[in-house]
Amino acid sequence: MRRVFFLVIGTSANVRWVIGGTAVTSIAAATILRLLTNEPEFDSYPTALWWAVQTVTTVGYGDVVPEEGPGRAVAAVLMVVGVAFVSVLTATVTAALVDRRRRERKNDPFMESLDRIEQKLDALEQRLSG
Repeated sequence: MRRVFFLVIGTSANVRWVIGGTAVTSIAAATILRLLTNEPEFDSYPTALWWAVQTVTTVGYGDVVPEEGPGRAVAAVLMVVGVAFVSVLTATVTAALVDRRRRERKNDPFMESLDRIEQKLDALEQRLSG
């Protein structure tokens, strides 16, 4: 499983973009939160970054949360972006795995035989129905 994960990560530029985008978004959200709010819970940048990472990854422990309007606005945007990132990441990894399986299937003699049988059955079905 680990090998498959690294094969997907290594061959798919999309996954790297999603991971990079998530990291940049987290850093930007933490910076914006620190600049926009004076909330005591976000008294340090590491705390704001911790909150941003757990929010963008949709974990949301709840140990620190913004309570003022600007902080909540940043949180709302970050939550939507986080869900989108998770969706894109899931779709990208799934597509890469399906594509890999499809390439493996083309070289499988059993699958080639099965494809020929399906073609013959389709032709027979068309003759019988027409």
